[in-house]
Amino acid sequence: MRTQQLFCDPQQLECPAQRIGALGAAAMPLHLAIASEAFARGFAPHPCAVSLAGSDGGERAAMVVVAPG
Repeated sequence: MRTQQLFCDPQQLECPAQRIGALGAAAMPLHLAIASEAFARGFAPHPCAVSLAGSDGGERAAMVVVAPG
């Protein structure tokens, strides 16, 4: 994964779409909800989460979510 050279440990890769099917436009809001819940419940492995999403048509999106405080 190309992002590994840019971020320090710990790194954890989560792929919700592989578990529940194609997400379409719901991908980024789902990633935001997953990261927010992990921060709120205290089980996030790191205070920063990076979400990357793309479509078959070539559109790409990236989002960085940082734990509060």
